[in-house]
Amino acid sequence: MYFLQILKNLFKNKFFSDSVSLYSYFIIFSFCGLLIYLLILYYFGVGTLGIFIQVYTFYIIISQVSSLGLHDSAQRSVSILKYKDKRLQETNKISVIHAAIINGSLASIVFFLISSKIGIFIGSEQVGIGLKSSSYAVFFFTLNKVLLAILNGDRKIRMFSFFQILRSTSILFFILFICVNQYPSYLLSYSFVFSEFLISILIIYPLRISIKSLLIISKNKILYHYKFGIKTFFSSFFSEAFIKIDILCISYFMSDKNVGIYSLAALFFEGILQIPTMFRINANPIIAELLYSKNKDKFIKFLKKVCLSSLVLTSVFVISFILVFPVFTIFFSPEQISNTRTILIILLSGLVIYSVVLPFDFIFLQAGMPAIQSALNLVSLLINLSLNIFLINMFGLYGAAIATSIALLFAGINLILLSKLFKLF
Repeated sequence: MYFLQILKNLFKNKFFSDSVSLYSYFIIFSFCGLLIYLLILYYFGVGTLGIFIQVYTFYIIISQVSSLGLHDSAQRSVSILKYKDKRLQETNKISVIHAAIINGSLASIVFFLISSKIGIFIGSEQVGIGLKSSSYAVFFFTLNKVLLAILNGDRKIRMFSFFQILRSTSILFFILFICVNQYPSYLLSYSFVFSEFLISILIIYPLRISIKSLLIISKNKILYHYKFGIKTFFSSFFSEAFIKIDILCISYFMSDKNVGIYSLAALFFEGILQIPTMFRINANPIIAELLYSKNKDKFIKFLKKVCLSSLVLTSVFVISFILVFPVFTIFFSPEQISNTRTILIILLSGLVIYSVVLPFDFIFLQAGMPAIQSALNLVSLLINLSLNIFLINMFGLYGAAIATSIALLFAGINLILLSKLFKLF
């Protein structure tokens, strides 16, 4: 009875219950990612898997460019106005949606036009074809990124998690449909279009935004979101590119097959990366509120608790995962598992260290200092890029993993030093 009472009290705590929702998403996201990997590998081979991973990587980065930081502006403005001015908060929501529609439309057209040139640049015509297919999804991804940021800012984390789960599962089922029916591999990229379109239709209801309110245009508020978004854009873009830069460098220096080999380790790495990232998603609105209210003691207390939880949970999961990793010989050859495990251990070593600071690695953005956030993330990206170029040429796929792990260490040190310099804690 006492244990049940403890659980009941925990679930009354919004941060805890929201975290449970986010980690439900993490489990499903990881499971779907593994199944997608296995399906493509089984039905189409490692070369097609490498092409798909490259298409996905470029698609995510270009979609990040398309959002232009509007999602960060949406999350922060909704967070700080939640308990202050509901009417102004609603106006902000509508205006940032208008901005997302404009950006998404333009980016989708541009992406379609340049997709073939990207394929030529990296020496893979198939990647160019896949990018052209996925260009239709850019509009919906841009819009959904902003809509999900609004849910996050409102701390509707359970609904936020639901749509993230929907994204993963809908991509999985679309790819399963393509594989089972033995359709051409280039159709795999349409999974992004299907997934984002589905989310765009269903997310309107929980946001409770009427068609009538969408017709009210506030130019000043749209400009406000653009101004703040542009300032935050580089921080978000550099942050996303920071995680993907190893794949991009391997795409340029090595073959589609090598990308496919590395992508298994990258898949598990990005899956486990979601553990501390979930803490950040849940913590961002609270960090914005506490910094805005200048409640420093409460902020530091909250930060210590979240960062320690992130480190412990990430460490436990990493150790457990590495120990059970040989089980995957059921699906892969012993040689592939051995190579992947080495790459993964290198990547996860850096992640465990970085998990201490990842929950607040957007602290400058939440503090209303997007230019500082951008500069910090740019430095991290350049360190990672330089190390990848240097070490890939020396050690191949292992070099990419070493570069990323070292870059995570430097990113954590720089974040702590700069936060102390600006006296944020």
